[in-house]
Amino acid sequence: MHRFGQSGLRAYTDAMKILHVDDHEIFAQGLAMALEAHLPEAHVLYGLDAAQALHLLEANVDIDLAIVDLNMPGIDGRALIDALGERDMALPVVVMSAVEDPWLIRDCLRAGAMGFVPKVFGKDEIIAALERVLAGEVYLPHRLAERLQQLPDEEPPEAQRVAKGLGLGKRQLDVLALMRQGYGNREIADILCISEHTVKSHARVLFQTLGVNNRLECVREAERTGLI
Repeated sequence: MHRFGQSGLRAYTDAMKILHVDDHEIFAQGLAMALEAHLPEAHVLYGLDAAQALHLLEANVDIDLAIVDLNMPGIDGRALIDALGERDMALPVVVMSAVEDPWLIRDCLRAGAMGFVPKVFGKDEIIAALERVLAGEVYLPHRLAERLQQLPDEEPPEAQRVAKGLGLGKRQLDVLALMRQGYGNREIADILCISEHTVKSHARVLFQTLGVNNRLECVREAERTGLI
């Protein structure tokens, strides 16, 4: 396991550079402003994808910390962690994501990440977590640390793992599979021996969880995430 940057860090109160990699530019800009306001000596760079991040890292060899999102176009955050390890870039990497899949988080930590910070955290919580990493600690929210300790050694099949990470149950996956086959709500209700109202409830949960507005988008997003 390649562990990034556990030694040789400057104290976080000294002048430093932080790289934030996230394809949501407004979020990246907001975090940069918050960090620079709290750490006046810090300069925050941001890249909108892995290619930009690698370019910035090669042009700024004195970067002290990389904050990496997981879901990005092209090379995702998990693959970027591997790319940094292959280049022997000695800096701590923190994953910051809205995806709280414990299997994926554990995999990132095993690949060398020094922490995971949920995007739902407030500004003060984010800064406190990053300060701990800059001080040389591995950071995990307590509730996620407990979930990781409870994980079995064997990872479940991809669809099952993704569904669990998203909080989706078997019945919702059944509805999703039939939606993919083109069945309507009435037909799905008959096949699964449930009411049409229940089918609509499951579909609503799927739409909300996957951030979509209709069946076609739902199926496409489910395929993209590995649910089906």
